[in-house]
Amino acid sequence: MSGTLQVAGLQTQGPGSPDSQIGPFTYALSQVQWNAAYNLVLGANTITVPPAAVAAQPAVILIIPPLGGFNTTLQLAGLYLSPNLPTLWAIDPANVPASFVLTAGAAVTVTIQAG
Repeated sequence: MSGTLQVAGLQTQGPGSPDSQIGPFTYALSQVQWNAAYNLVLGANTITVPPAAVAAQPAVILIIPPLGGFNTTLQLAGLYLSPNLPTLWAIDPANVPASFVLTAGAAVTVTIQAG
């Protein structure tokens, strides 16, 4: 699978502050190198990153919730992930982690892709 993913958004500052347009950022994906389903348990789940999975430039990891979303919390580095939308994590190719931790509020299955 190949293609591009473009991400853009609007950062709101609150009452009396100007809003800022963010992006668009475009990621070209030549081929998915890693596609795996993970059955996460309650608490911290360590995910090992296969070195070939992030050999592409730029290195990206996509965390995909199950169809219909999930009814629990899921965190990456303390940030709560969307229960309905994929999370794109762009990684510095010179500093790819050997693993990362997803913290689940309950058992849930997610798909993780990289390329």
